[in-house]
Amino acid sequence: MGPLPRATSWLLTLYLGTAPVQWLPGVHYDWLAPFKVLLFVVAVGMVFVGTSRTRLRLPGGLAGPLGFAALAALAVPGLAQSSLVLSAGYVVDVVSGAAMLWCFYNVARLDPDAARVIVDRSAMILAAFGVLALILAFAGLGLQSSCSTASFRDTAFGCSRTAWSGGLALYLPVLVVFAFRRDIGVLRRWLYLALAAGGLAAQAGVGGRAGLVASFVVVAVFVYYFMPRRWKVLGSAVALLAATAVTIPTTLSEQLRLDEIPKNPTSLMDWNYVSSGRIGGALQAAAFIAERPLAGHGIGAVRAEFRGGRPEIHNLWLKWAAYCGVLAPLLFLGLVIVLLAQARRLARVVDGYRSVAVASGLVIVAGLVLSMLEPGTPFGEFQNNALWWAAAGLIVGMASQRPELGGRWRRWLLGEKQPARGPKQAAGAQTCAA
Repeated sequence: MGPLPRATSWLLTLYLGTAPVQWLPGVHYDWLAPFKVLLFVVAVGMVFVGTSRTRLRLPGGLAGPLGFAALAALAVPGLAQSSLVLSAGYVVDVVSGAAMLWCFYNVARLDPDAARVIVDRSAMILAAFGVLALILAFAGLGLQSSCSTASFRDTAFGCSRTAWSGGLALYLPVLVVFAFRRDIGVLRRWLYLALAAGGLAAQAGVGGRAGLVASFVVVAVFVYYFMPRRWKVLGSAVALLAATAVTIPTTLSEQLRLDEIPKNPTSLMDWNYVSSGRIGGALQAAAFIAERPLAGHGIGAVRAEFRGGRPEIHNLWLKWAAYCGVLAPLLFLGLVIVLLAQARRLARVVDGYRSVAVASGLVIVAGLVLSMLEPGTPFGEFQNNALWWAAAGLIVGMASQRPELGGRWRRWLLGEKQPARGPKQAAGAQTCAA
């Protein structure tokens, strides 16, 4: 297993570090978007082409070609009712996700050190954008996005508050986990923590509540499951103080719409306005699904229109089922479940790559939380979700190298049976368990 070429490593880092950045001052969205697509194609293509025919592999199971082909095929009833452009967009999302997953599957197999460096540096790059956006917004420089009519303070570099906050939420787990690695110095540890805190503040600054919820869930899971016992109380207190601090300033309270919380709610719909129509949209989506559970209504054919809400169903699973039927989202949910199960097994291994496994698993968790609050995460807006698919590929790649941790999930994820273990191999697996 030879090392990944440095040029390929840097291109993947640059792409992942800027994927959620939708515009830059002086660079119009119409120029930046195709450039990032080109960067993605070149970086991923270099991984595929640069590996020899004998070393390049694709996983089986849900993470392999048959799994993604099924993801496209099960949506055919909904795609047949959609326009050609929308149907093509769905297929592009499937192909892009598969390419990124298979790319990092091979990177994790061939050069796990490079995989850790790529994820590390890309998270630091995007977090630096978050800190920069926070400084520019509160400095009142009056920048105007080239892809949104809203102010820079409301959108930062993401064209919308939800896109920017959600994008940051997928990268913060890497900073949080890597901050507690044992092989780093004190200054680097505090740099990770400072960038993570800046990312949280940037999410609060644009009022991206879904991203904030995902970030706090990730921090809570990390503190509970992965921090040493002596850090649990302190970590919980810090997380609670951080969650409370963002509600103190009046501007942030207004940004997060905390002043709209109903004082005496009598029904679920009393919370619809403060949820930006998510509750009402979910109820309406459930009715659409009940009408045509298998075929769906077609992409974009149904919308949730409630007072104070938005015309799009802000729940990936309900939106997907309403558009294309329940089968495709159920298959994708199966992939998410086996990814989480395998990441949990990998997190028990005490070696130099445990931090990558833990961070990748938490990225999947963040995407799962966002999927319940947003319509395009982790499927549907590939640029904003690139790291999610990379994390999925890292989990699959690391799992392929540790057959002794297989279990019943391995066959579903990789299409491989767990090999029979002799006494020595079983003993070795026990010593590796955390």
